Amino acid sequence: MYKRYVDKLSRTHSTNKKHFDVIDDSGRITGYFSQDRMTIAGLKIKNQSFGEALLEPDLFWRSTNDGILGLGFNNIDGDEEPSVFDNMVSQGLVQAPVFSIYLNRYGSSGPDSVLTLGGTNPYYFEEDFIFADLTVPHRWQFKID
Repeated sequence: MYKRYVDKLSRTHSTNKKHFDVIDDSGRITGYFSQDRMTIAGLKIKNQSFGEALLEPDLFWRSTNDGILGLGFNNIDGDEEPSVFDNMVSQGLVQAPVFSIYLNRYGSSGPDSVLTLGGTNPYYFEEDFIFADLTVPHRWQFKID
């Protein structure tokens, strides 16, 4: 069953009422910053800051999730709060400050995608990694040949 986050039901939720305003490809999202505990893949993250949206694009209202969990850089929204992954690293919840993403481009059997936190999963790659420079600062954007 799907669980939706409701801040009033959390005993560990707090808010600083600091507002945010982000414009991306999906539209404008505004709200305020809050803090709570999070559990992702069994990893219990303490004191995680996140944005609670007050105004969001229509496509979010139609979805069956609570929002977006980004793996972007801290300063993408102009705030200095540590990202979820940065908190995982600083709290010693992952083995290394690395995450990897597998995307199944062939539509064959197996998962469509896999996120590995704290390293890589050799099951999902056969060759050496190729490192690429970012084409836009503070964005996971790079050129693919």
